[in-house]
Amino acid sequence: MRKMIMCKKRAESDNGERLTLIYFVTIDELTNISFDASAESYGVGIAIEERGEEACVRHITLRSSEIFGLTSLLSSNFVTPVTLSDAVEDWLCR
Repeated sequence: MRKMIMCKKRAESDNGERLTLIYFVTIDELTNISFDASAESYGVGIAIEERGEEACVRHITLRSSEIFGLTSLLSSNFVTPVTLSDAVEDWLCR
């Protein structure tokens, strides 16, 4: 798995703690030996730099444009690692 950082956002927790949210795309190489074919599978992740906390959901789509759109949506709404899986589930069920 590779990671590609898309953006970093500064936020403040309810108790005033300053946090840096790092939004990234995960990239996994999928291969099929029988058909001599390969593709990339994309996912998303969020990390909190100061806490070392990180969550990711891999293998969401094969389309880079979709995952870039999802990552943008997550970052613009300041989604955190704790709520990442719920946000991805909602996005998939749209």
